[in-house]
Amino acid sequence: MQKEIDFCLTQILRIATTLVPEKNWNLLRIEGYIVGSVTETRSWYTISNNDEEIEYSTFDLDYINEDSDNNAIGNFLEQIRELTYDATRGAWYTIEIRFYKDGRTPTVRYDYYNQPAFEEPIPIALYKQDLKVYPRPAKSIPEWLL
Repeated sequence: MQKEIDFCLTQILRIATTLVPEKNWNLLRIEGYIVGSVTETRSWYTISNNDEEIEYSTFDLDYINEDSDNNAIGNFLEQIRELTYDATRGAWYTIEIRFYKDGRTPTVRYDYYNQPAFEEPIPIALYKQDLKVYPRPAKSIPEWLL
């Protein structure tokens, strides 16, 4: 499983670095939110000697290259979600990935319990449908979803 996750992370880094507007970036931070068939991605970077995060779009590579399956960060995030599904916690709703230009190992944080920060709220029915696909014990269902 870790090999498949590492492959997905490598592909996400490839896409993100292709689209980052500043090639002297220091840190790339990707957030992904997934519920059912709804996937949303946000991306930020910092440049050397500055901790201010600058948001940028990682959506456009789909239009640059016709091979959209291999050039959409969301597709790889969905694969990671499937690979990391845990019957005791369910599937995560939010993922945060940090890539470091200095070669440090990327850090990945999964959030199984907080409501994802979609740009537009999505219906609770989609969350309930997602629970059918990725079931979890009642004690692991977030209160905001009950």
